[in-house]
Amino acid sequence: MKNLQIDDVERLLLAMEENNIQKLVVKDDDFKIKLKRDCPKINYIAAEESPISQNIIKEEPAKSDTYHLQNPNEEVALHASVVGTYHETQKLTVGDQVKAGQKLAYIDILKIKKEIISPVNGIISQIHVEENSGVEYGELLLNIIAV
Repeated sequence: MKNLQIDDVERLLLAMEENNIQKLVVKDDDFKIKLKRDCPKINYIAAEESPISQNIIKEEPAKSDTYHLQNPNEEVALHASVVGTYHETQKLTVGDQVKAGQKLAYIDILKIKKEIISPVNGIISQIHVEENSGVEYGELLLNIIAV
């Protein structure tokens, strides 16, 4: 890994704030950095014994993040919650059936994976980004028609 710069630390702190991450450990052969901030308690996994590229952050959704369908066949839009690089966990195509809680993709931000999970059972109706492309905060990623 390249030498850690202050800009890298600032990006990590921003990502922690935007994603409500309380603790973060980044470790390489040459260094280890622990970041902690005061915020509501979350569950997370810091892959201490695995390479940094294996780190996965897990969050429990806040009550306000729970999705409630207003109408059958409602279309649900999934947006990027962080800035980073988009990766699919498996090849997604329009027409694929997905289940609520299914991991669809993730956004890589400084070797940290922010998972994109389907909030509903449904069918993918649109895919707005390509594999390995950069995404911005709030960018539309996928649409799912709830079934």
